[in-house]
Amino acid sequence: MSKTDIHSFLTRTLFRDEIETEWTPRFRGSSLPVCPRQLMLGKFMDKPLKKKLPFVADYHMSVGHAIHDLVQKRWARQGILWGDWKCRRLECGVFAKNKIMTRCPVCNDYLLYQEKVVHDEESGFNGHCDGVVWVEELKGFVVCELKTRNSNIIKKFSNERPYESDRYQLAMYSYLIERDFWLPIAGRMIVWIGKPRPEPFLEWFYPGNGKKLYDEQVRLKMQGDKMLAEKKPLEVYGRCKEPEDVGSCPFGGICMSPKKDDLIMDMWQQWNNKI
Repeated sequence: MSKTDIHSFLTRTLFRDEIETEWTPRFRGSSLPVCPRQLMLGKFMDKPLKKKLPFVADYHMSVGHAIHDLVQKRWARQGILWGDWKCRRLECGVFAKNKIMTRCPVCNDYLLYQEKVVHDEESGFNGHCDGVVWVEELKGFVVCELKTRNSNIIKKFSNERPYESDRYQLAMYSYLIERDFWLPIAGRMIVWIGKPRPEPFLEWFYPGNGKKLYDEQVRLKMQGDKMLAEKKPLEVYGRCKEPEDVGSCPFGGICMSPKKDDLIMDMWQQWNNKI
């Protein structure tokens, strides 16, 4: 095989070919702010939606995961990260919850941090919190949402608010951690870390546990569930108002269609006949 053949092989298998992933709309952190209509239409589907994932998108997500791991490791080794832990050596059998820890009490190796899972039984919300850190200057815990952004985006936002999705995600995690684990939360912090270089970075701090934003999202979700239970699918709220609002939502063509109501009723009737 020639060098040209190898190059063509790598170009095709890495950069041209896309892998297929499955996606189901759920009430979770990565889907905020909530769109009750999207959740409803997702229920109407017989199987998960298929999405194409190109290499570049997969690459950026993988870089983001690696930076999350790096930040969590550094906070953990400073003894300021609260959450769940396990030893990398399975023979130690060390699993700990709801603590600040650094090393395994059996082998003295550094422990692996496990992102805290949060859940609300009533609304069905689920998520993974990036980190809860003790901030000595505040004498309290701060819930953190970590994001990696290209440096040009960070410079653009230097005097602006973060994305709406970041604020809602952080508020949901913060309130549930305080409610379910009785952890006193002094505030919430969004951190944008640059790529390909870690600087510049941005941070936004909000005092309190975010209950107001949490209540707003849960209320919208529960209202949508109530309307669907009452067989009123046309009264389920949709978040997108203009074509530019749709983004990557797979149901954008329905919400922006002049025949939206007919399309929704047709999907609802087919789904309702099966249950």
